[in-house]
Amino acid sequence: MRKRVLVSFIAVMILTVFPGCGILRTLTTTRAQNQPVTTQTTQPTTQPAVQEDEEIGFTTPTISPTITSTYCSDEVENSLKSLQTDYNKVAWGVRYSPLTSAEGVVVSVTMYQESYGGWDLIVAYTNLYDTPISISASGYAKNSEGGQNGSIYTNIEALGPGSTHIDKVLCTEMPTGEIHWDAFETKEPVKDYVTWVADYNGTRSAYEAIFDYKITNAEAADVNEVVMLVVDEQGRVIDMGMSFPEETQQTQYVGSILCFAGALQADKMDVCVFANPTK
Repeated sequence: MRKRVLVSFIAVMILTVFPGCGILRTLTTTRAQNQPVTTQTTQPTTQPAVQEDEEIGFTTPTISPTITSTYCSDEVENSLKSLQTDYNKVAWGVRYSPLTSAEGVVVSVTMYQESYGGWDLIVAYTNLYDTPISISASGYAKNSEGGQNGSIYTNIEALGPGSTHIDKVLCTEMPTGEIHWDAFETKEPVKDYVTWVADYNGTRSAYEAIFDYKITNAEAADVNEVVMLVVDEQGRVIDMGMSFPEETQQTQYVGSILCFAGALQADKMDVCVFANPTK
């Protein structure tokens, strides 16, 4: 059986879990190419007045995001910290490997409050192996009493090396971050994964923040969904949006994401873009 390798720029640990080949030498999979604008938004502390179509200044958080709890091995932690993607911009509440036989598949969890007051659980699936995999999983987010707080179902046909897929779980109350898994399975990919980069810019009015993005694939591929997380200086998610992009060329997709919560008020923020092109 060929071996699939857990990627780390500090150390490489070989796992005999899935058939695969090769060592990943360069991670360019889901790196969003930030194009920061120099203008910083300033707002009075007493009355946040935002002008129409004000250009948003993206600012990389000055405080490194803090992971509240991790149950990953040192090798997995080193691999996660080495990812050249937007994954490490987020202060994940907890992260762990659901499968003891495949610790290179990592679930990371944080929460987010919608502008109307409702709560969501953000669940990230990350592939640290050097070849694509597919993931199917089901379960539910727990409430404070251990009961069901929101249903989880995901079917990822191809998740590339170093890539992260984001799901939003609608919760009936504030989530604890705990998840009960009824099933969690990884297999060979159903489709081929295609590498990509993203460019984006944003404007905001008194009512909404609009982020325009462009996804450029390495080759012709389908981009079914783009997820954007807006984080503050501590890496906490203050806004979230999802979009189904429009194909403009065989290798290019464009779209816009509307945000209505934290992105309207934050003076400093950064944007995390996640997509998963396949063919």
